[in-house]
Amino acid sequence: ARWAKELFGWEAAITALALYALSPNLLANAALATTDLPVAAFYVFTLYSWYRFTRTPTPPHAIYTGLGLGLALTSKFSALLLGPTLAILGLIYIIRLRNTQYALRFTLLSSFILLPSSFLTAWAVYGFALNPYPLAQYIRELTDLTNLATGGHTAYLLGQLSLKGWWYYHLVVFAVKTPLPLLILLIVAVALIAYSVFRRQYAIRNTQYTLANVFLPASLYLLATITLFSLNVGYRYLLPALPLLHILAASITNYLLLNTRRFILLALLFISHAASTLAIAPHFLAYF
Repeated sequence: ARWAKELFGWEAAITALALYALSPNLLANAALATTDLPVAAFYVFTLYSWYRFTRTPTPPHAIYTGLGLGLALTSKFSALLLGPTLAILGLIYIIRLRNTQYALRFTLLSSFILLPSSFLTAWAVYGFALNPYPLAQYIRELTDLTNLATGGHTAYLLGQLSLKGWWYYHLVVFAVKTPLPLLILLIVAVALIAYSVFRRQYAIRNTQYTLANVFLPASLYLLATITLFSLNVGYRYLLPALPLLHILAASITNYLLLNTRRFILLALLFISHAASTLAIAPHFLAYF
């Protein structure tokens, strides 16, 4: 909500918060003793801290980003995707700066404060163990997971079982288990962003920040679920992208509030969203 407010205003903040609070997939996984919701929280916290770091490149913002990154990495291995994501975002930021002094400051803060604070945070989670080197247990666990993934895992999709899974598994899961109102809002948001980029007429406030800090990370994560995540075990692997998609969907709130018909559409979408979520309570895992 805070991030949506900074980008699009308080109306969008309420929309993002409502989408999040009424998400059956988040409600389902919040009740389970797994690492999926923590990694979703720290994944988004890291990206939000990174956004603030690029807006104001100071040591405290670098430390906050490193803290979030370290906690995300030690919550679940899917957070390793934050590495290339932040590298791409950093490269985009430096190219757009066109100022050697600011680019050097940003690079130094990232290299000598953000990355060390991330390493120290991750190491602290493992009790600063030296057996035989820092984060050795983390490397061993990552190796074990890689062996498990390559060895095959029983997966189910549309009446079929498979040990290798399907490349389109998460696409199907996302399509059938994501509430339709959210999908509709996302389609409209992407269409408006595309219109803004190609026509240079910005229908959405802070379109460039939205593209770089929300749309791109969400897209990279969803793409990774298709190309890299071979374990087909349910919607929970998509959770880190979900709050980002809520913010993206909330970006069009002000656009929908411009006239009565759009406002009625937004109201109907939220009524149906609330009804569909509450109708299946408390069995949120069964939602589709």
